[in-house]
Amino acid sequence: MGTDQFLESIRQLHKDCCLSTQCRDYGCEVDVSQVDPTAMALINGTDYQRQHSGTAAKLADRIVFAEYRNTFVAAIELKGGNSVRINDALEQIQMGMNLADEVLDGRQIDDWYPLLIFSGQMGSREWGQLQKRRIEFRDERKFAIKRDCGSRLVDVLNSIA
Repeated sequence: MGTDQFLESIRQLHKDCCLSTQCRDYGCEVDVSQVDPTAMALINGTDYQRQHSGTAAKLADRIVFAEYRNTFVAAIELKGGNSVRINDALEQIQMGMNLADEVLDGRQIDDWYPLLIFSGQMGSREWGQLQKRRIEFRDERKFAIKRDCGSRLVDVLNSIA
């Protein structure tokens, strides 16, 4: 199954329960309008959890499966406001990556991104926590990437590629 068919299968499977067209929650947004909608499947983590999951662990706000320069998946945690509980946010991103791995069901991808989108100020304690814990996906570990609310997804991807 090609990437286009795989993305379409995700969109069809989740269109009535948890598929999203926007990456916006809690007063925070990532602009996904520059990514071709036919080359992306965007799952709302909260809606997915309500419809499919029996676990109490919270998922990332959005899980993105897309083709942009390469095939990738991203777990995006959106945090509006002035403060963030870094450990909680990182746990949600980890759970989002775990879900992505389940949905991929062994399918190979080119890259993956754990993203924390937050415009509030982070003190040295929060930065230290962010740089202390890595997110794991398949047998690889990465630090979460922090960007500001209102960022464009393509700019985030271009800045880390």
